[in-house]
Amino acid sequence: TTMIPSTLLDRIEASFMAGLVGDALALGGHYEYDASKIKENVGRYTDFLAPGEGMGGKTHGVGWGSANYHPGKKGGDLTDSGEIAIFLLDYLVKTH
Repeated sequence: TTMIPSTLLDRIEASFMAGLVGDALALGGHYEYDASKIKENVGRYTDFLAPGEGMGGKTHGVGWGSANYHPGKKGGDLTDSGEIAIFLLDYLVKTH
C-alpha cells in the first residue's frame, strides 16, 4: 500500500523533509554547473557525497576553481540552501 499523508500539515512536513533529502543528495555536485561533468563523474545521485566528491579530482568545478565553499561538510550534510531552510523553519517555530 502507498502511504499518503492525511492532513495538510503531514503533507507540508513530508515536502519539507523531501526537500532536505534532495539538498543533501546535491551536496557532492554543489557549485558545479556543467551537467555533462556531473553526469560523467557522478551520474545520478544515489549516495550522499561530500562537496566535490566524485567530480574528477576537483573540489568544485566551473567558475569556482578548487575553492571549497563548504569546509568541514561531509556526505549527508546540507548545502547552504538546506541550512537556510532549517534556519527559517526554526525562526517560524519560535515566532508563531
